Amino acid sequence: MQLIYCYIEEYKALKNAGIHFDNRYECSVEKNGEQYELTINKAENFEALQKVNDFVWGDSNISSISAIVGDNGAGKTTVLEVIGKYFRVGWNVKSQKPVFFLCIHENEFLIYVNGIDLKYVTSNLDSENVCIYEVISEEIPAKRHMYISYFTNLLDSRNYYNIGEENMLLENHMSSILSIMGHEDYSVGNLLYEAIDRKSLDKFQDIPLQFFRAEIKHQFEYLIKSKEREFLRTNLVVPKAKFIVLEMTNLGMDFWFKVGKIGKKEDRDIFRFKSILEKINLNLCDFKSIFFYNLIILFFHEFSLKIGDYKLLASIIRGTVTTIKEREVESEVLLNLLIKQYNDVALKKIKCKSKKDFIIKYKNITDIFNETKDILFVQETSTNAVIVDINNDTLEYFVKFYGIIEEYSDIHFIILKWQGLSTGEQNLLNLFSKLIKIEGYNHLILLDEPDNTKHPSWQVNLLQIIVDFFNTVFEKKVQIIFTTHSPIMLSDIHQSNVVYMKNQNDEIIIEKSSEHSETFAQNIHELFKDAFFLQNTRGTLANNVLDRIEKMLSDEEAWQQQEQCFKTEEELEEALKKIDKQRLIKSTKLKELERQEKELKQKQELKEKLEKLRPKRQADLHELEPVIDHIGEPVLRNFYKERLLRLQDKFESDSLGAVKQAYDKLTNEEKKKFIEHLLQEADDD
Repeated sequence: MQLIYCYIEEYKALKNAGIHFDNRYECSVEKNGEQYELTINKAENFEALQKVNDFVWGDSNISSISAIVGDNGAGKTTVLEVIGKYFRVGWNVKSQKPVFFLCIHENEFLIYVNGIDLKYVTSNLDSENVCIYEVISEEIPAKRHMYISYFTNLLDSRNYYNIGEENMLLENHMSSILSIMGHEDYSVGNLLYEAIDRKSLDKFQDIPLQFFRAEIKHQFEYLIKSKEREFLRTNLVVPKAKFIVLEMTNLGMDFWFKVGKIGKKEDRDIFRFKSILEKINLNLCDFKSIFFYNLIILFFHEFSLKIGDYKLLASIIRGTVTTIKEREVESEVLLNLLIKQYNDVALKKIKCKSKKDFIIKYKNITDIFNETKDILFVQETSTNAVIVDINNDTLEYFVKFYGIIEEYSDIHFIILKWQGLSTGEQNLLNLFSKLIKIEGYNHLILLDEPDNTKHPSWQVNLLQIIVDFFNTVFEKKVQIIFTTHSPIMLSDIHQSNVVYMKNQNDEIIIEKSSEHSETFAQNIHELFKDAFFLQNTRGTLANNVLDRIEKMLSDEEAWQQQEQCFKTEEELEEALKKIDKQRLIKSTKLKELERQEKELKQKQELKEKLEKLRPKRQADLHELEPVIDHIGEPVLRNFYKERLLRLQDKFESDSLGAVKQAYDKLTNEEKKKFIEHLLQEADDD
């Protein structure tokens, strides 16, 4: 099934918006009173577009890929939001909005309406089989459901600041229900909600850390599934190594204060135990010792919060201290002694089963560490960090180790980071770790700016990688709609599958794709101007520099043009004498003579001013040379360079002319000495 058109009467900035995701069909909507009338027709070039679609996607598990492009603030993400929010077949959406969605499925048109009284008209379709369903209807056959998954790497501040409110649990509950129904919200905001560990003692503590842990978990699930299905390929992102950091934690003094209140006898044993623990802390020298030291800290913290019987805890400590006596112990040995004392002393006195089972996890964690340490933890980079090489031999062991840590630890003291992955590659890994969870058929994938954080070299390959992924992982066809600001990605999409959105004076306009140039295999310069409505394809900073270059050249050209009109000193004196003579014989009106005299003197002043500025003007032109040489566009660079050379040549010719004039005024003897000087200079060179 493929979504080919949707109509949105009003949602945020969108009003009466008809959006074609496939221009093989032309749809239009008219409103008559309370009723909407939809007209569906084949496009004039339907046959050609159908052949293109069959050629590109015929053997693929992709039914179509559509792109939404346009201005900032044109509502691209809003379109995805409407689809994700109101095209949830079978789900009773609380807030009805007048929208409908037109799909094609096995030569049948399916219209899903939400808050709209709709009838349809068609004139040139091969099939008259058109079915209209209410989106909220529970009677829609399963094969006519469209399942939607929404992806975005963008985090709205509202997603974070509202996370501690009461409605957070309701939001998460709704998300779980939608997940059961086949709809998945993989936006960062929703993943942030889902990452909160509600079993945690303080579920709202370190929310970002919980989120990143959940992401790591998704990524490992992806790697495990990819190994099981044997479809890992070189063109998919596969981390080469995992970087693990164990952070040190310390027992708080408030804990020791509470335990120390029990009594003098217990007090002595407790503080003796504390000194043993502090000595271990001072001698921590490798990954293993730090790991078990942290487990000891975790043991005491959990005991105090979950069981809270400090007298019982004092008995456990006393038994442990007695066993140790005066000998030194390692952190692993100390933890095992605490576990043994808990089983010997505490289990008899604790009646609650959950409190009794609290100790099991420490034994399980210890067992899994010892089982995997020789395979995983062999490349220590420091006392508290280990690099684990992720490959087919180690992956299963690491997932086993990490899984049990995640399952049991309320206080997470392990931080995991990929080594050798860029931000863009990590986001791509995140995307695949979600996509692999998609199951079933009739799936629509909504990707909000998948090119975000991706290097251009990744943008070039991104859609092909996604297509390869679905062809490898899925058996049923899926449809993809994505928003983008990347002309590189748009060059992979045919014009008939592009939605053009424009923000014109705060009014959102959906333009016909036929009004734009072809996008498939188009050059990036053309796409920037046409698809992204850019007036300039250069940055504002670069344009401002070019404006400065243009002004400097234009000013100098104007000055040199004026200089050509200036008279020599002799010519000026002759002109002034002529004016004085005319004034004496009164052959010319006095005012006209004064005007001519004033104009001549002003020109002379300007000439003198430009002469004084001549060294600076020459220096300014000289400084422009490297700036112009570094202009990337050849035509523009050569245009400025030719103008600069002409201006510099004029300076040189003017200087040479001045030298000639000075030479002519010399006496024969002076000319002889001047020539001898030039010859001497030439010999010295």
